[in-house]
Amino acid sequence: MNHKQAPGPLGAVDIPPAWRDALAEQLSSHENVCALLEVDLDAQMRFVPSVLVATDKRLLSLQTTGAQSWDYRPGLCLEHHDHAGVGHLQLQDEHRLLAHWRFTLG
Repeated sequence: MNHKQAPGPLGAVDIPPAWRDALAEQLSSHENVCALLEVDLDAQMRFVPSVLVATDKRLLSLQTTGAQSWDYRPGLCLEHHDHAGVGHLQLQDEHRLLAHWRFTLG
């Protein structure tokens, strides 16, 4: 998928147009996007688009209904698993599961 790159902190990563404005609103002036992953399944395995963004300061999750973020800190871990064509990412710290995302492996 080819998308135009946005200037400034969004310029280093290929940002899908549907998420560009929402992401720009969430970033601080000294925060840079390092990686982005579009995910397409919700917890009930329905097709619902969202995006995970790794910046130089935190992990950010954008959905059509809002955003959540987790600052990087010791003990924070993002794990990937997949089964039968469905990927699963789990964000956890040393105490508990913080968030999880599912996506098709296409």
